Amino acid sequence: TPGGYVVGSVMTTNGLKKALLRTGRVREARSFYPFHYHFVNNATWDLLIIEGWFESSAAAIHEFRRHSPQIIVFYWCLDPLFPGLSSIASLDVDGYLTNSLEVAEELSKIAPSRFVPLAADVDEMAVTTPYNESGPYVYVGSALGVDTKRNLVQMLREAQNTSRGLELWGSGWRDVGPPDLLPSYRGLLPHGELANCYAKAGAVLGATMDGQREKGMVNNRVFEVLAAGRPLVQEAFPELEDLLKDAPSHNLVLWHKAGDVPRGAFVRNETATSYISKHHTYDARAADVLAHFDALRDHNGRTGALRVAILWNGAWTPQLQTTVAAAADRLQRLYRIFWVRVADVISQSVDLLHYDVIFAVGKRDSPSDICARSLVREWTLPRHLEQRRLWILVDDGDLDPGGVSCFPDRLPRNASQAYDAVVFAEESDRPLLIEEGFHPLQLQEGYGVAPFPPKTLDDDGDDAYDAVVLADARDITTPKGRARVVDAARRTQRADHRGLVAVVGESIMISAVSQLKRELGAVDMRLIGNDAIVQDGVLDRAARKCDMLIVPHSNESKGGDWAVAYAAAVAREGATVLITDPTNTRLHRLAAVTSNGVATLSDALSFGVTRALTLGRGASKATIISAEPSSITNGDVRFSINFEAFVTGRDGSWCLVSDRSGMLTCVLQRHLDLVLRVEAPPNCEPFNISFYVELKSNVYGDVLRRSDAVTVRVGGGETQEALPSYPRTEVLLWPFKPACPAS
Repeated sequence: TPGGYVVGSVMTTNGLKKALLRTGRVREARSFYPFHYHFVNNATWDLLIIEGWFESSAAAIHEFRRHSPQIIVFYWCLDPLFPGLSSIASLDVDGYLTNSLEVAEELSKIAPSRFVPLAADVDEMAVTTPYNESGPYVYVGSALGVDTKRNLVQMLREAQNTSRGLELWGSGWRDVGPPDLLPSYRGLLPHGELANCYAKAGAVLGATMDGQREKGMVNNRVFEVLAAGRPLVQEAFPELEDLLKDAPSHNLVLWHKAGDVPRGAFVRNETATSYISKHHTYDARAADVLAHFDALRDHNGRTGALRVAILWNGAWTPQLQTTVAAAADRLQRLYRIFWVRVADVISQSVDLLHYDVIFAVGKRDSPSDICARSLVREWTLPRHLEQRRLWILVDDGDLDPGGVSCFPDRLPRNASQAYDAVVFAEESDRPLLIEEGFHPLQLQEGYGVAPFPPKTLDDDGDDAYDAVVLADARDITTPKGRARVVDAARRTQRADHRGLVAVVGESIMISAVSQLKRELGAVDMRLIGNDAIVQDGVLDRAARKCDMLIVPHSNESKGGDWAVAYAAAVAREGATVLITDPTNTRLHRLAAVTSNGVATLSDALSFGVTRALTLGRGASKATIISAEPSSITNGDVRFSINFEAFVTGRDGSWCLVSDRSGMLTCVLQRHLDLVLRVEAPPNCEPFNISFYVELKSNVYGDVLRRSDAVTVRVGGGETQEALPSYPRTEVLLWPFKPACPAS
């Protein structure tokens, strides 16, 4: 890694990145890696290439697509077994790249695939060191996958037993490598030293992971060693021999069976470097990648988008159509949207586990809310992803929000345990949700209405209203509600003005309408359903011609959110919005925040999915069970941590923080324990240090949860002389030298 040690993925991505920039077509190319996505929203990206699978891949893809709607996403499959082609096929990508013809054929059943072998960065691998014929055999690679390379240990032992000997570089050899190879181990190879390491070699050993070999994948070591002009003793398989059939034979020695590692001198052919320069550079691979990009940019058949089910109560109200439905239309570029009624779930005609994300639309304890909170299985059926759930707590206009639960035999969970994020309409909802157990990062304020696009209007006298009163059908069922509407209508009754009372709602009580009509007298009144809101509908024509939109809703009104959002959206074209109750601060503030229309709501929904993908489950929690020993001078403190609804690596990292030194380190892999190697300051009285754990998101690094603190007393004890060693595959060992507290 940059500033660290040699990693194959970094060699691959850096080589391709530089080659793309050399094409003249690419203005900017940047490398991202897990937990480091700081520039994802700093530019509009055209192409994202994912090299290697990681647990937060889905979250990273979602964020690139959210910020760059036209982006093309490729997955470069260089390993068919990790985590497996079925998991790779579940990613939301537009196409695949792979260094296996067989895998390309398999993945092409999912999305367009192209065979793109690995290569060498010839400039990076250029060496000036003269060839040393008696130099050692060299192998650079991790021991962590040694069991997946069935012939590697045999080849290493053969090389170690030759007169030239063996130099072994990479991680994990002291922990899980065969003990008889430890005399040859030289440590971790610093970043930038791979070419120099190969230059000093008499020959380099190469082996391939079993799964990659079976699929005919040739790894980057083959090309890099030949580019450095050094002999390569490489485990043979048909696809490698076919791909390199024109390579200089003296530089490529094929290993077929035990005993094939040469014990004598090599005849080195100087043409290997020029061969790689001609046939296997990243410039050639960049051309292949851009050709695949060009083919898909104009003929894209993306199939892997997240499947989003909008779970609703079944009333197709004007409020729902112009808010959530309009926002869903805008989100079609990100997701595959499906509308699912609660009744469909009750009748078992729809299984909610076929969807990756659930948007539950409705008030607290509405059928959709209760249904979502009653779901117990959390793994989706088609691609075995952990389902995410959002609560859309906005005004959907449903006159009768009650109904039968999807799962009457289940007890719904607490909302903060069931939902990963909430989208709500107004700031006053926030403290109530936090009191229920939600974290502020899970809450997205957003509401808005999509009036139809501006158009040229004629002078139809029937639609030439000077003011429109937006009344809610739920409000006119009470005398107080009708009185507010009548008072608002009187504001329109001037000699030179004509007013319209628009009663909005799909379900309307006829008796309430009749009573309101009598009280309004000569003022025009229209019942406004979905057909009246659509372009050229009654409300659409009237609202676009009027000078004033009046909202007669008070704090105790049942509705009002939709009317204000609609009025604010229309006001962008010149009308004035009047909220008749000056004390209704909720509606006044809502009028300000919804001035951007339905974009406000659609952005909040997509960012709600962001939070669901990047912060684990809504009920995530970390607890420090113990920190042992609790008193130490010099030695190791082992932390035992319990996590709830949080998977390290997929959902984020967990970080250890001290009250004296701030953040100490973060753990990115779920299988690692943390041991703090403490060195107390000399000549210092014993003192206490508090530690706590933070859960950090996998993309943006913000903190979701913080554990309670534990205290460790440092200093004043016996110094421990012998410190234990730990397997690197099981323990993250972190040094800690706290300073003596100021007196």
